Amino acid sequence: MNAASVVPCDAIWLQFQNYHVMPLNSRLGGRVELERAINRGTPACPDLHRHDFYDVELDHGRAYVHVRDDLRTVYLVAYFGSISSISSLGETVRTVNRERGVD
Repeated sequence: MNAASVVPCDAIWLQFQNYHVMPLNSRLGGRVELERAINRGTPACPDLHRHDFYDVELDHGRAYVHVRDDLRTVYLVAYFGSISSISSLGETVRTVNRERGVD
């Protein structure tokens, strides 16, 4: 299953060499898997409400990330260890958007 089949979007290709992957919460899993994916390149769905935020499908889960090119850093905002967590990912995105005042 790919990102386009789970959530309809105009997927883009994320590929970054020598970027740091930093989880926003030390308890988040998926950092190593995300780092490997962005080094080799992976499709991602842009968040239409937040610039430089993306939903990324990984081999063993999904991640919601924020890319800071100026810092050469990808911030891991949320990680869900299975594809069945897609509804949880959507709720996390909505919660983050509400906290930022974005509808």
